Amino acid sequence: MPNSTAGSVHTGGHAEDLADKPLVMIAEDDTELRSLLADTLIEEGCVVRTAADGRELLAMLSAVSRGEIPMPALIVTDVRMPRCSGMDVLAALRLAGWEVPVVIITGFGDGQVHANAGTLGAAIVLDKPFDFDTLRAVVRLSLRSANAPLSSTNKEDATLESARPTKRDRT
Repeated sequence: MPNSTAGSVHTGGHAEDLADKPLVMIAEDDTELRSLLADTLIEEGCVVRTAADGRELLAMLSAVSRGEIPMPALIVTDVRMPRCSGMDVLAALRLAGWEVPVVIITGFGDGQVHANAGTLGAAIVLDKPFDFDTLRAVVRLSLRSANAPLSSTNKEDATLESARPTKRDRT
């Protein structure tokens, strides 16, 4: 039976261990970096779902709102990706009232990106190239602060179906 949600699931363990591990969703269009991010977070004890772009991430989050997959404890997303940016995803989350922590990663970390991410409530912006030890520390702190797993502030009213970004697709 095909999986109706986008993205790949990476566990780093047995299925029976999944309930005790926080779920982290990653959106990154660079395949190699996406794999490195997933491997790093699995080493930190997380279950990871990956997406190749913001639209795939939004599809996974829509599955969360429908109760098909659990709420992520943390989202890590690139800013510039095809079809939908990480900032568009962050804006959609906040518009829907979701408070899940979001770590933004970017190769274009100018002051405007940092300011916009802060305004939208990103936990932190990491400029590429970043140190993976810094990423680990940020993830640990975010998960501890968030008391993972989180839920939306009003799950029944806060669906991402109606909060999809309206900006044009990015390349």
